[in-house]
Amino acid sequence: MWFTVGVLVGCAFLFLVIGGLWVGLLWGASRQMHDLDDDCGGLWTDDTADWRGCDGQPL
Repeated sequence: MWFTVGVLVGCAFLFLVIGGLWVGLLWGASRQMHDLDDDCGGLWTDDTADWRGCDGQPL
């Protein structure tokens, strides 16, 4: 009984850790893409944390 509960809890914890790593990697990759997006579609700036167009005005 307790062994089964322990295995289930351990697997759930492992799943959450792996899921968190994937989410972190995907979020980091999407932020990297925003950093490279410097055309008129908008530039992600970390210091102001908003989208800015070619004229530097918030979109």
